[in-house]
Amino acid sequence: MHTLRRITRPLTLLLALTLVACGETQIAPIAMKIPVKGMHCEGCVDAITDKVMKIEGVKSCAVSLEKSEADIEAPPTLRPSIEAAIKKLGYKLD
Repeated sequence: MHTLRRITRPLTLLLALTLVACGETQIAPIAMKIPVKGMHCEGCVDAITDKVMKIEGVKSCAVSLEKSEADIEAPPTLRPSIEAAIKKLGYKLD
């Protein structure tokens, strides 16, 4: 019985560490272009940039007033959250 306990403890620890490591899977960021309608000044650009950069996982955000778009680098799974954040500021997306 004592031998079984000595074998079980390290195996349990190994299993726990494996499960923790598997839970930290991350999706690689991609480049996204999101058309944004309704921007009219640098304040709009700054508001969108600040809001999007607060979303955990977003690597970069460059908003162009001239092109009416946001170039964002983030995991693709964040796109719905990014779009919702921009819409919440009052802008429309194409």
